[in-house]
Amino acid sequence: MNVKRIYAVLIVIGFIMVMYDHLSSPVLALASPGQSENACAPCGAPCLDKE
Repeated sequence: MNVKRIYAVLIVIGFIMVMYDHLSSPVLALASPGQSENACAPCGAPCLDKE
């Protein structure tokens, strides 16, 4: 293998690892602020008097 092919393989492997880490991140499971069921304020603050 020549040097260019080794660099290309390393870049592809690095890209795959970064994408896997990004897509398997637990942050994707969280709701954005203000969209949870008990949020009252746009910042996501919870409602204190929930009826």
